[in-house]
Amino acid sequence: MKNNKQRQKILGALIILVSVFFAYQYRAKADSSGHSQLISIKQDAAANTFSSNTLEILLKLRSLSLDDSLFEDAVFQNLIDFSLEIEEQSAGRNNPFAPIGVDAAPVIGGLETDIDNAGE
Repeated sequence: MKNNKQRQKILGALIILVSVFFAYQYRAKADSSGHSQLISIKQDAAANTFSSNTLEILLKLRSLSLDDSLFEDAVFQNLIDFSLEIEEQSAGRNNPFAPIGVDAAPVIGGLETDIDNAGE
């Protein structure tokens, strides 16, 4: 009886080892010829297409030349600038996440300070 239980344990361990081996082999085969490699190849091809298109555009821009006489034209010189000066405004509350009506103390060096007791 004891011998039979030992055989069952050895047979069970052997079955588990064989199952793990085949599962590993199946997984390794799927990884080497699976979809993940095809996707990365397509991404590399797309990246190469994008980079080649970008390079072509940059080369065309390099060969582009602008005519500076536009800025010397009387019509351009008579243009009026209608832009407005933006007045400097306060930055806002010390802690924008504090509840409305509560003025939080400023944080200095990672520690909260009490403004009322700062001079004492």
